[in-house]
Amino acid sequence: RVRFGLAVALAAALTLLIAIGLPATRASAVDTSPAKGGMLVLYDSTGQWAFLGDLYAQVEGNLASHFGNWKAEPVSAYKAGEMNGYTAVTYAGSTFDEPLPAAFLDDVLAGGTPVLWSGLNIWQLQDRANAVGGDGTFSSKYGWQYGGLDASAIDAVTYKGRDLTRIPENANAVVAIDVTEPSKVTVLAQAKHTNGTTAPWAVRSANLTYLSEVPFTYITDSDRYLIYTDLLFDLPPKHLPRPRNGRSALPAGQGHGARLSVGDLTP
Repeated sequence: RVRFGLAVALAAALTLLIAIGLPATRASAVDTSPAKGGMLVLYDSTGQWAFLGDLYAQVEGNLASHFGNWKAEPVSAYKAGEMNGYTAVTYAGSTFDEPLPAAFLDDVLAGGTPVLWSGLNIWQLQDRANAVGGDGTFSSKYGWQYGGLDASAIDAVTYKGRDLTRIPENANAVVAIDVTEPSKVTVLAQAKHTNGTTAPWAVRSANLTYLSEVPFTYITDSDRYLIYTDLLFDLPPKHLPRPRNGRSALPAGQGHGARLSVGDLTP
C-alpha cells in the first residue's frame, strides 16, 4: 500500500519554505541524541555545493524523527562500526566524488544495517567492493551496477502503479542503474523518459536501497520525492515503531503516513 499521507504534506511545506528561503540552521544544530535503534543521517559537506548536503540532511532528519531518534553528521566524520548502533542509515550523495571514508563503504558492504542511499558516489561503493572482493563483486552481491550518468529528460517516475512528476526545469542527470542479475534485485520505481523509454530509478537488494538521484530539488506536491518518504517505512526492521504523530491523509486502505506541519521541517 502507498503511504503518501506524510509525503504530500511535507512536499507542500518544503516547497513553501524553499520559495520563502530556508533558515540557515545547520543540520548538526538540530540533531537529537540517538538511542540504540535510531537513524543515522549522513550528508556531503565539501565543495561548491556543500550547503545542499546540509539542507538535505535537515529534510532527511526531520523525516527520520517520525520513526524515533536520529543523528546527522557529515559522511566524512563517519567512524568504523558506527552504523552498528543504529536501526538504519540514510546517505544523500549531493557532491560529485565526495571523499567517502573506507570505513563507511566497508560497513555498508558488511550488510548488517539497512542503508538508503540516494544520488551520487555509488560508484565508490562499487569500486570498494570490487577492490576488496575482486572484479564483479558488487554486481554479484546486489544484482546491479553503476552505469554512468544519464542526462536524458525524465517527465515522470512510476511507483506502485502511480506516475509521479519530475518537472522539466530539473535537467540534472541521474545515475544509470544497470541490472545484471534480476533475481537479486527488486526494481522499486521506473523513470519514464520523454523519448518513451524507461529505466530503473530505485532498487533494493540485500541491505541497500538505492535511488538514482537525491529527490529534494524542484519538488511539487505530486513529485517523485514522495517515493523517498514512502520507502522510509520499509527501510528499518519491522520491529521499529511506526510514525508517532498522526495517520494517513489518504483515503482508507491507501496508506498510513503521518501528518506534518511546516514546523516538522526545520527547528
